Amino acid sequence: MKFIFTMHQNDIADSVIEAMARLISETFGEQYPEPNFPERVRTKSHPMVILAKNANEVVGFKLGYERWQGTFFSWLGCVRPEYRRQGIARELLQRQHQWCEEQGYEKILTNSRNSFPKMMILNIQEGFQISGTEMDGGDPPPTILFSKLLNDDSQKR
Repeated sequence: MKFIFTMHQNDIADSVIEAMARLISETFGEQYPEPNFPERVRTKSHPMVILAKNANEVVGFKLGYERWQGTFFSWLGCVRPEYRRQGIARELLQRQHQWCEEQGYEKILTNSRNSFPKMMILNIQEGFQISGTEMDGGDPPPTILFSKLLNDDSQKR
Protein backbone atom coordinates (compact mmCIF):
# COMPACT_ATOMS: atom_id res chain seq x y z
CA MET A 1 0.00 0.00 0.00
CA LYS A 2 1.32 3.42 -0.91
CA PHE A 3 0.76 6.31 1.47
CA ILE A 4 0.87 10.03 0.80
CA PHE A 5 2.68 12.26 3.30
CA THR A 6 1.90 15.96 3.56
CA MET A 7 3.55 18.56 5.76
CA HIS A 8 1.85 21.53 7.39
CA GLN A 9 3.74 24.27 9.24
CA ASN A 10 3.12 27.25 11.50
CA ASP A 11 -0.48 28.36 10.87
CA ILE A 12 -1.95 24.86 10.76
CA ALA A 13 -5.39 24.73 9.14
CA ASP A 14 -8.43 23.92 11.26
CA SER A 15 -9.17 20.93 9.00
CA VAL A 16 -5.75 19.44 9.81
CA ILE A 17 -6.21 19.99 13.56
CA GLU A 18 -9.69 18.43 13.33
CA ALA A 19 -8.31 15.42 11.44
CA MET A 20 -5.65 14.90 14.13
CA ALA A 21 -8.19 15.26 16.96
CA ARG A 22 -10.57 12.81 15.28
CA LEU A 23 -7.79 10.24 14.79
CA ILE A 24 -6.63 10.60 18.41
CA SER A 25 -10.17 10.16 19.71
CA GLU A 26 -10.89 7.16 17.48
CA THR A 27 -7.59 5.54 18.45
CA PHE A 28 -7.27 6.28 22.16
CA GLY A 29 -10.87 6.86 23.26
CA GLU A 30 -13.26 9.69 23.91
CA GLN A 31 -11.16 11.26 26.69
CA TYR A 32 -8.52 12.18 24.11
CA PRO A 33 -7.55 14.64 22.95
CA GLU A 34 -8.15 17.12 25.73
CA PRO A 35 -10.86 19.71 24.95
CA ASN A 36 -8.32 22.50 24.45
CA PHE A 37 -6.23 20.53 21.92
CA PRO A 38 -6.94 22.91 18.97
CA GLU A 39 -5.92 25.93 21.06
CA ARG A 40 -2.79 24.18 22.31
CA VAL A 41 -1.73 23.44 18.73
CA ARG A 42 -2.37 27.03 17.64
CA THR A 43 -0.34 28.54 20.50
CA LYS A 44 2.79 26.42 20.04
CA SER A 45 5.89 28.06 18.63
CA HIS A 46 6.52 26.97 15.02
CA PRO A 47 4.28 23.87 15.01
CA MET A 48 4.78 21.30 12.27
CA VAL A 49 2.69 18.24 11.47
CA ILE A 50 3.12 15.51 8.90
CA LEU A 51 -0.01 13.63 7.88
CA ALA A 52 -0.01 10.13 6.42
CA LYS A 53 -2.94 9.48 4.11
CA ASN A 54 -4.39 6.50 2.30
CA ALA A 55 -6.32 8.17 -0.51
CA ASN A 56 -8.18 10.96 1.34
CA GLU A 57 -8.23 9.22 4.74
CA VAL A 58 -5.77 10.44 7.40
CA VAL A 59 -4.26 7.26 8.84
CA GLY A 60 -1.45 8.77 10.91
CA PHE A 61 0.35 11.93 11.91
CA LYS A 62 3.40 13.26 13.74
CA LEU A 63 3.12 16.67 15.45
CA GLY A 64 5.80 18.78 17.07
CA TYR A 65 6.91 22.33 17.74
CA GLU A 66 9.92 24.43 18.64
CA ARG A 67 10.50 24.09 22.38
CA TRP A 68 13.23 26.73 22.35
CA GLN A 69 15.82 27.89 19.86
CA GLY A 70 17.67 24.90 18.43
CA THR A 71 15.38 22.34 20.11
CA PHE A 72 12.29 20.73 18.64
CA PHE A 73 9.75 18.83 20.75
CA SER A 74 8.11 15.85 19.05
CA TRP A 75 4.81 16.15 20.88
CA LEU A 76 2.31 13.68 19.56
CA GLY A 77 1.94 10.94 16.99
CA CYS A 78 -0.72 8.43 16.11
CA VAL A 79 -1.36 5.71 13.54
CA ARG A 80 -4.80 4.18 13.04
CA PRO A 81 -4.62 0.62 14.47
CA GLU A 82 -5.56 -1.14 11.21
CA TYR A 83 -2.63 0.62 9.47
CA ARG A 84 0.05 -0.28 12.03
CA ARG A 85 2.99 -2.56 11.25
CA GLN A 86 3.36 -0.99 7.80
CA GLY A 87 6.20 1.41 8.64
CA ILE A 88 4.03 4.54 8.86
CA ALA A 89 5.18 5.61 12.35
CA ARG A 90 8.84 5.16 11.39
CA GLU A 91 8.34 7.07 8.13
CA LEU A 92 6.60 9.93 9.95
CA LEU A 93 9.38 10.06 12.56
CA GLN A 94 12.16 9.99 9.95
CA ARG A 95 10.49 12.71 7.87
CA GLN A 96 10.06 14.86 10.99
CA HIS A 97 13.74 14.41 11.92
CA GLN A 98 14.91 15.15 8.38
CA TRP A 99 12.86 18.35 8.40
CA CYS A 100 14.32 19.30 11.79
CA GLU A 101 17.85 18.87 10.44
CA GLU A 102 17.00 20.98 7.39
CA GLN A 103 15.63 23.72 9.68
CA GLY A 104 18.85 23.76 11.71
CA TYR A 105 17.56 22.19 14.92
CA GLU A 106 20.30 20.63 17.03
CA LYS A 107 18.17 18.46 19.31
CA ILE A 108 14.80 16.72 19.40
CA LEU A 109 13.00 15.95 22.64
CA THR A 110 10.04 13.64 23.16
CA ASN A 111 8.41 11.56 25.86
CA SER A 112 6.40 8.40 26.24
CA ARG A 113 4.99 5.98 28.80
CA ASN A 114 5.45 2.28 29.46
CA SER A 115 1.93 1.79 28.10
CA PHE A 116 3.35 2.58 24.61
CA PRO A 117 6.28 0.11 24.39
CA LYS A 118 6.37 0.04 20.57
CA MET A 119 6.82 3.83 20.46
CA MET A 120 9.57 3.64 23.07
CA ILE A 121 11.38 0.95 21.06
CA LEU A 122 11.01 2.97 17.85
CA ASN A 123 12.46 6.05 19.58
CA ILE A 124 15.49 4.08 20.75
CA GLN A 125 15.95 2.44 17.33
CA GLU A 126 15.91 5.89 15.73
CA GLY A 127 18.67 7.29 17.95
CA PHE A 128 16.90 8.70 20.99
CA GLN A 129 18.50 8.29 24.41
CA ILE A 130 16.48 8.04 27.62
CA SER A 131 17.23 11.28 29.43
CA GLY A 132 15.05 11.00 32.53
CA THR A 133 11.60 10.53 33.98
CA GLU A 134 8.91 12.90 35.10
CA MET A 135 6.19 12.18 37.63
CA ASP A 136 2.77 13.55 36.71
CA GLY A 137 1.31 12.94 40.16
CA GLY A 138 -1.53 10.58 40.89
CA ASP A 139 -1.78 7.07 39.49
CA PRO A 140 -0.22 7.26 36.04
CA PRO A 141 3.24 5.77 35.68
CA PRO A 142 6.09 8.21 35.16
CA THR A 143 6.65 9.82 31.80
CA ILE A 144 9.90 8.69 30.19
CA LEU A 145 11.88 11.52 28.62
CA PHE A 146 13.96 11.04 25.48
CA SER A 147 16.45 13.26 23.66
CA LYS A 148 18.28 12.97 20.37
CA LEU A 149 21.13 15.10 19.11
CA LEU A 150 20.88 15.65 15.37
CA ASN A 151 23.92 15.07 13.19
CA ASP A 152 25.44 12.93 15.98
CA ASP A 153 26.64 9.64 14.53
CA SER A 154 27.14 8.13 18.00
CA GLN A 155 23.34 8.05 18.48
CA LYS A 156 22.50 6.35 15.19
CA ARG A 157 21.69 2.66 15.10
